[in-house]
Amino acid sequence: MCGVQRALASCVRGEWKEAFWYNPYMVLVSPYIVLVFVSLLPVRSRFMNLLRRGVYNIFVVAFFVLLMLAWWIVRNTAFWHEIVA
Repeated sequence: MCGVQRALASCVRGEWKEAFWYNPYMVLVSPYIVLVFVSLLPVRSRFMNLLRRGVYNIFVVAFFVLLMLAWWIVRNTAFWHEIVA
């Protein structure tokens, strides 16, 4: 199993600390992913319009893209492997 699968399995069991250490990026970005899927629902309301504007805001998207790039770099360093080991 990869880190994402282990993190999701730990989340299902309610082991949040363990899930975080398997894949911190996935645990941190999961609420955003859920909001993206909710924003795709064909519902018209003021709340959904605000949600869509927030989820697809250029600064929010840029933040999560930069977070992903930082995670890709950090997870492949010796520093990260020393922390996890």
